[in-house]
Amino acid sequence: MARRSKLELFSAQMGCTVRICREAAEIILEAPRIHRTRPSSFPLRAERALSTLVPTLVATDGSALYGAAKIVGDGRNMDYVTSGQVLQQAIPGLAPANGNRGEEDPAHWVMWTSAAQDNPGQARFLDYTERELHWAVRRRAPYDSFLVDPAGLVGPTSDPGLVRRLTRFDASIGFAIGRLAERRRIVLVSDSFALAEALHLSYRLRSRAGLFPEERNVLAFFGRALDPRWQKALREWKDSIAFVDLDLHENELFGRKELPRADDLDY
Repeated sequence: MARRSKLELFSAQMGCTVRICREAAEIILEAPRIHRTRPSSFPLRAERALSTLVPTLVATDGSALYGAAKIVGDGRNMDYVTSGQVLQQAIPGLAPANGNRGEEDPAHWVMWTSAAQDNPGQARFLDYTERELHWAVRRRAPYDSFLVDPAGLVGPTSDPGLVRRLTRFDASIGFAIGRLAERRRIVLVSDSFALAEALHLSYRLRSRAGLFPEERNVLAFFGRALDPRWQKALREWKDSIAFVDLDLHENELFGRKELPRADDLDY
């Protein structure tokens, strides 16, 4: 047999390579796709594809959340990284914060909080929140953060519980909700009942605009620390407001472990 030329050998090798690549591509295309599922510990709506992101504003009253976490966690610090993960797992289509503030960004995570310039620990935490969590932080001086002047309401006081209860950002958060009502789903992290109607009406505006009408707005907070008036609102407006109870995620948020049973202890 005459020796085959180099050109013929090269052509044969190329033909074989093309055939193998074509067969591999056909196998990949015909292979069944693997779909990720959510953790079974979260009783959530599983019918929405995880790839579908819903334009969302996550509006957090940082002072309200901090005060409630101190009570619920028995003085232990809450893990704010985990808090964001809990919301993402509990709310379908919620994108993580990435620091962008553009109109096309799928999620805006914003926190309003009271911040003192002479508190270095607080300043470090808020810098961490902006740098690592990528939340936008709206800082206000403590005196400018009160719903009403405490001195005019109850006279001079240093009661930390009362001061925390009067520190809320309802006006600023309500304004943000109104501005974005027709364009974004609202996730509210606050205990303030003053924002209930805004959360309800903003869903109605978005629903009429035809933007993800099947996705309700969301209230997320510790149930035991919630203003009791929310209970009636959540029942009456259940078609527009969903509730994520952070009480159900204490072990994750505060790093707690279940106590051992008596039978498991060595005496």
